[in-house]
This record gives sequence, C-alpha cells and structure tokens, in this order.
Amino acid sequence: MKRAALALGIAGLLWGLPALPGLVSLRAEAPPESLQAAARIEAIPAGDVRLTLYALNPERVDFPDDRKAGEFHGFPVLGQAAISSARERKTLLDALAAAARAGDGAGTKCFNPRHGLRVESASGTVDFVICFQCRLVSVYGGNPMNLFLIGGPSDAFDRALKAHGLRKAD
Repeated sequence: MKRAALALGIAGLLWGLPALPGLVSLRAEAPPESLQAAARIEAIPAGDVRLTLYALNPERVDFPDDRKAGEFHGFPVLGQAAISSARERKTLLDALAAAARAGDGAGTKCFNPRHGLRVESASGTVDFVICFQCRLVSVYGGNPMNLFLIGGPSDAFDRALKAHGLRKAD
C-alpha cells in the first residue's frame, strides 16, 4: 500500500497534480521558512532576554485586541509565567528551534494554539503563537518571520506549563 501511495505521490509531482490526502510526504527536510526560523531562534541569547510563557485557550475571540488584558494575539490567556531561569529559557527556545527543524512541510488548518511565547530583548519583542496540533507557529514582530511549520511534540512546553502551575487547554 505504501509503495502504491509513493508511486501515486511521485506521479502527482511529475504531472503537477495536488497531493491526495493520506499520502506519504516526500519532503525529507523542513521547508526553508522553518529552517530560517530555527536559525533565528537559535541565535537568540537565552541569557539576555525576558521570556514569558502563555497557556492559551485555543478559541479565538471575535475581535482580537492585543491591548486588551487577558488576550494574546486574539486568544484568551489561561495563565502566564515569566521564565526567570536562563536554563529554562534556553530549554524552551531550543525546543521551539528543534520543532521548526523537525517540520516536514505538512500541517493542517485548525490553528488551535495552546502555547504562546514572548521574547523581549534590547532589539525588540517577538511573540510566537504555537499550535502543535496543526504544527503551525504564527509570529508577531521580528519580520520577515511571520509563519512557519513545526514538527514534534509539545513536551517541553507542556512540562514548563505544569512547572509553573499553568493549565493547558483541552
């Protein structure tokens, strides 16, 4: 079955046909946007930034206003924690970079983010709204990095939420 799916996928690529649902992905590495995002995240000096972790309700509000208390780019905040340990900041940044490198270019369209990360430094603020379910990260600030795909589990972020007494949305 996999051999037939692979053959159909290759034929589709050669003939310019769209991929069929459920076919094996032929991409061996993360897309360029994800690799660029990983490199930029890896360049963030964990010791010289302020990092805030957010637990998000994935149900977007109708009219997002990021100046409104309790929202993070249109998603209700269930809780937040300042990450004061340089080691923990590095762990979270490394986990996000690794997820970007693990992305295979496949994702879904749900965008139900349960995690958020704000990185503040002397050069500005960058916010990451992270959906491990559909494997998409939306980035605010730090252009041109607006969206990138990720792979891998949310384990490091889930552990951090738990360590700070924050509840992850169902």
